[in-house]
Order: sequence, then C-alpha cells, then structure tokens
Amino acid sequence: MKETNLQKEELLTVLSEIYDQLQELDYALEKHFSDFRTDWIRKKEKELNDFEQALLKMEINYYKNCNDAGLRGGEQRRKRTLLKLKPSY
Repeated sequence: MKETNLQKEELLTVLSEIYDQLQELDYALEKHFSDFRTDWIRKKEKELNDFEQALLKMEINYYKNCNDAGLRGGEQRRKRTLLKLKPSY
C-alpha cells in the first residue's frame, strides 16, 4: 500500500514538473510569436509606405509632365482619373 502511494506521489511530482515546463514553453512561444508578429507588421508597413512614396512620385511626375505638355482643363482631369487605383483587398 505504501509502495503504491509512493509511486503515485512520484508520478504526480513528475507530472507537475512536466506541466510547469509546458507552461514555460507556452510563455516562451507566445513571446516569440508576439515579437515575430510585431516585426512582420512593421516590415509590411514599411513596404506599403515605400510603395506609397513611389506611387506619389510617379503621380507628381505625371502631373508635371501633363502641365509641361500644356494639357488643361477637362483633358487634364480626364487623364488624372486614369491613375485612380482600386484597393485589391
């Protein structure tokens, strides 16, 4: 009887240690993935910002070229609407 109780206590101790280790692993993984998500979001925001800046430069150059070519009024407005982009999301 004492022997089975001792085995049960040892098993309970081992299971408690395993549970504690799993909790530590869960915390470490959550921290890692949280950092990963933050880095990924920052990277994507930078990519979008770079794309937006490049698009803005293209639009500025386009309108400058339109003005240099002497486009006025309705013709210039018509050309401006061609640059409108629809979001793909």
